[in-house]
Amino acid sequence: MSDCGIVFGATGKSYRNLARRAARNVRQVMPHIPIDLFTDAPLSDPIFDRVHLLDDPNRRPKMDALRLSRFDR
Repeated sequence: MSDCGIVFGATGKSYRNLARRAARNVRQVMPHIPIDLFTDAPLSDPIFDRVHLLDDPNRRPKMDALRLSRFDR
């Protein structure tokens, strides 16, 4: 596991777009922190270091994302 990173959990096109916008804001103030997205559809955006597909996302994808995260913090 990596020590520290940012995790986004977003399902659906509108929430994926919000996650992309939020990740860009994070990059402005923390340019070197790794950012991962957990989502229900493939997404190619260099703002994310890794995009993980959720096989069976629940209503709260952030909970899945935190459980599956590669980060300690």
